[in-house]
Amino acid sequence: MIIHQIPVWEADAKRTADYGITHTSMLVYRTTAASGPVRVVIWSNTARPNPHPGEVRHTKYGSIGGPGQYLDPNNQGTDSEATILITPESVVIDSNPARSTGGNLSGQQYATGARIAEGDTVELVSFPSGDVIATGTVTFKGPGTGNGHGRLVVS
Repeated sequence: MIIHQIPVWEADAKRTADYGITHTSMLVYRTTAASGPVRVVIWSNTARPNPHPGEVRHTKYGSIGGPGQYLDPNNQGTDSEATILITPESVVIDSNPARSTGGNLSGQQYATGARIAEGDTVELVSFPSGDVIATGTVTFKGPGTGNGHGRLVVS
C-alpha cells in the first residue's frame, strides 16, 4: 500500500550538469528521523563511473567504491543508474514569514499529512505528467544515512 505519494519535478539544467541531480520533490517533508525539513532528491549515477569495480579504497574522508559499475552520491559502488535520497534542507528564518521555511514565498512549502517513517512505501510521481518514476521503501539505516538522511530503496 502506498503511504506517501510525492510529486517531483525536473531539476534545473545546472544542478543536473554539475551534480547529476535529475529530480527533486516539489515540497519539503517531515520525517521521524529529522527535526527539520527534508527533500527527496533523485541522483543519476551514470556520470560517476566506478574506476575500480569491486575494490573498496579508503581515504581520509572514508571508503570509496565497492561492487558495481557506478558510484552513488555517497561514493559507494552500485549497478543502479539512479539513487533516491532523502536529504535535510536548511531552515530559512526571515523577517517576512512568507519567505521563511513553510511560507508561500519560500520554495519550501511543507507537504501535509503524516511524517515519512522507516519502512513507509513511497511513490514518486513526475509533475506535471503524473507518470510514476519510482516506488520504494524508506530506510534511514545503512550507508549514507544518519542525521536525517535516508534513502528510497526501489525494489
